[in-house]
Amino acid sequence: MNAKQKWMIGGAFALVVVLVAAAFAWFAGSDATEPTPPVAAPRSPEPSAQGNNGATGFGDPTTDLAGRKVMIPNNPAGMILPQRDPGPRTECSTDQPTTSPGGVMIQRTFNVATLFSETDGPTTSDGNVISGYSRTPQGAALAGWNVIARSYVGGQVTVDSIRQMTVPSPELDALLDNPDREGADPKNLQSLQAPDAFRVLSCDPDFVSVEWGMKRTVDENGALPSPIWKGIRTNLLWRDGDWRAQFNRESISAGQTYSALDGTWTRWSL
Repeated sequence: MNAKQKWMIGGAFALVVVLVAAAFAWFAGSDATEPTPPVAAPRSPEPSAQGNNGATGFGDPTTDLAGRKVMIPNNPAGMILPQRDPGPRTECSTDQPTTSPGGVMIQRTFNVATLFSETDGPTTSDGNVISGYSRTPQGAALAGWNVIARSYVGGQVTVDSIRQMTVPSPELDALLDNPDREGADPKNLQSLQAPDAFRVLSCDPDFVSVEWGMKRTVDENGALPSPIWKGIRTNLLWRDGDWRAQFNRESISAGQTYSALDGTWTRWSL
């Protein structure tokens, strides 16, 4: 197993690793099937990688592996975007795909690809946590991805994000109280790009099941003749005025592999 494969397996807290490592290892080209919790001592984070410094604005942008524009906020925690009314759109529907959140921006926050929008949040950045999503499937799709992404940062960022943006459980609490969990190498985290698209599998005002499509163009043998996508799924519950992800074995999973994203998927309005 090479170094890149190892960080995908051992880069987050134990429960989150077990639940989603299969999907991220697949994305990285790993053939590992038994993810294990990290055992190394926590790394000291880079000064620029952790902590909300209150700065505004952006540095020079970059691109991800798919060539999509990625903004680099001057505040490592992220830059909240001004919000606007989305206008008429499809939200919970059984016969057509959900409309994308409006004005979506990929921001590299704490070295991971997170999603911000002009219509559905997040609207608040408090310490290490971004929150304040609209009570819509669009808001749920953004909230779910962002807490999954930040679960790979490690340290206090992951602890705060999971504590505040997931449905509490004794199992999660016990894991978050363990101080000996480290995040992935910040340089490798940048290889984890935002999903290409999402789709809503089940939806009502208090519950949304979302699947995100992760693109892969290479494997251990090199470039693939055609890209494929891996689905990652979890549930979001509306609790205490925001969407909270369910991180349990029944709710979060690496779904099936797709040769194309058909018309049931929604691509972000980047």
